Amino acid sequence: MAPVQRRMALAPLAEARQTHPDPPPWTAIFTKGFALMAQETPILRRVYFRFPIARVHEYAQSTAAVAVERIIDGEAVVAPLLIRNPAALRVEVIGRRIRNAKTADIATVAEFRRAHRLAMLPWFLRRPALWTAYNSAALRAEVFGTFGVSVIVSDGGELLNLITPQPTALTYGPFSSDWTIDVRIMFDHRLVDAAPIARALLLLEQTLNGPVAEELRVLRAKPRARAL
Repeated sequence: MAPVQRRMALAPLAEARQTHPDPPPWTAIFTKGFALMAQETPILRRVYFRFPIARVHEYAQSTAAVAVERIIDGEAVVAPLLIRNPAALRVEVIGRRIRNAKTADIATVAEFRRAHRLAMLPWFLRRPALWTAYNSAALRAEVFGTFGVSVIVSDGGELLNLITPQPTALTYGPFSSDWTIDVRIMFDHRLVDAAPIARALLLLEQTLNGPVAEELRVLRAKPRARAL
């Protein structure tokens, strides 16, 4: 995985979020923005397979794998929350799913239940199951997602690089006082070069300040009961 970074100016988006009666998590906002951008950028919906022959598969829609940390048996565990076709979901819906995944009983979150079942399998069954899912075009998006979102800003840090099963992964650092922020996309160099990813980051900035910010303004203008 190789990283490309862009310093984004997101004041219009921040203003729209700040005046919302129930500001959605930034993770939800960036997930929606990436998914909208991927609709216009086919390379962000492609994955590389090596088996049985080297090939590239393009999905019709994205599936986000949002990293969520939970405490299980006294230990911090990171599990992916899969959000299918986030481009078609409202930001507030994505936000509710992320917030629920952080607080709900582990047994009530489908992705966490599946991850727990896989973890409990003996290695001679677990490894073939994961290998099969990873090398199947039909299963990879359902199990691993088509792009990842992982941030540690709330803990005072930022990720400089990631190794993930997804062909692209999004992360970002803290906001500056002028609402600028460093945003990175990690990408599989077998699929795409750095220049298209740099252009994708520009499109992401425009998408966040445009359609995503406008969605927040529309939701802000609606009565809270109707927004739910």
